[in-house]
Amino acid sequence: ADAAKWKFRNLTVDNNGRPWVVAQDNTVYRWDPAQPMWVNSDYGHTTINGASKDLAAGADGSIFAISMSDNARRWDGTYWQWVEGGHHYEFNELAVDAHGQPVGVGLSGLVYQWDANAGWLPMHMTDFWK
Repeated sequence: ADAAKWKFRNLTVDNNGRPWVVAQDNTVYRWDPAQPMWVNSDYGHTTINGASKDLAAGADGSIFAISMSDNARRWDGTYWQWVEGGHHYEFNELAVDAHGQPVGVGLSGLVYQWDANAGWLPMHMTDFWK
């Protein structure tokens, strides 16, 4: 086995306490305590396909990633789905707020928050103190 495959560079933990990581080769893995080992599939059924740069988990169970083209995606349990409008925004870091909505630092340096009705909105300092 390739030793670099098991060196990780990004980490998040889902609402079930399972770590998700991005390996050096950009493959996404999730810890499976039943095996116990790092897997990139759900018991052989669902491959966590799609190379990623960063991961973020929400308290609601959501998992978001930054694609290799810097766009935001959400794991639907089977596939990575583009966050609507996400292909128009490029990110270098993601987080997830208490409501399961992604927040990202754009390549521009601005912080954007996803709004289901309006898409990606830039956050201003006053937004942090509401």
